[in-house]
Amino acid sequence: DSGFNASSIVLVLFAILVFLALLYVLISNNLRRATSEYKASSITLSVVKIIINWLQMASIAAQVRVSSNESMDRFYQVQDISNVSPFQFSSFNCMVQANYYTQFYATLAVPLVCVVVGFCLTVIQFLTRKAKGVRFLDMFVMVSQMLWFFTYSMVSQIILGIFECRDLDRGISVLSADLAVQCETSKHNSAVKLGYIFGALYIAGLPLQVFAQLYWNRNNLQDRSVKVRYMFLFHNYRKGLYWYECVNMLRKIGLVTALVLLQE
Repeated sequence: DSGFNASSIVLVLFAILVFLALLYVLISNNLRRATSEYKASSITLSVVKIIINWLQMASIAAQVRVSSNESMDRFYQVQDISNVSPFQFSSFNCMVQANYYTQFYATLAVPLVCVVVGFCLTVIQFLTRKAKGVRFLDMFVMVSQMLWFFTYSMVSQIILGIFECRDLDRGISVLSADLAVQCETSKHNSAVKLGYIFGALYIAGLPLQVFAQLYWNRNNLQDRSVKVRYMFLFHNYRKGLYWYECVNMLRKIGLVTALVLLQE
């Protein structure tokens, strides 16, 4: 009804505002800490990262649906905010009327969209002169990494979903993520091929590139340029554990894989 649609639309808008607010806090705090000449004692960046990680893990776990009441369903929706996926909200799906393949291909474009958005945000920061003394490329890398971090679990979950089919009567196989989609058709097979490619480039590639970048700069983590680019990923860990954010990303993808591919 109209009341439900209105409240759901408000929830979607709220999710967008939360995402933008968290991104602004992260960018501002990371720039301030990376460019300061003294060791700031602020724990804002650590707290925000902990909240993001917790919400993402909770949102993934919440996909294991059990019998619940309306209040719990709404709580699950609030947790889905952290997955940065508008397709998690029924009102958004009703408005855009996107079928499964539209959602799938739109999700494959998310990493590139993150780069474009990162470029635009970096330009805005420089035009407003809020990034004094910071190189354009350094800030662009930082914002892009943050956006990839935000969207990693959501993109991974949807990509992996293309591989999980279930058999129905009369030898018909359908997609577990959307029972209206039949498997082993030419359309599904094309999507599976792209799933393998993007799975390798994004699901496996993103943690690997994070580790490679941090390992390559492991002796220069206190350099201004390195701190601007990657401090978000390593600053709340001990010096010898600069790579530990990669472990957290692997934990997320392990949970997503178990949820999507192993759940009956």
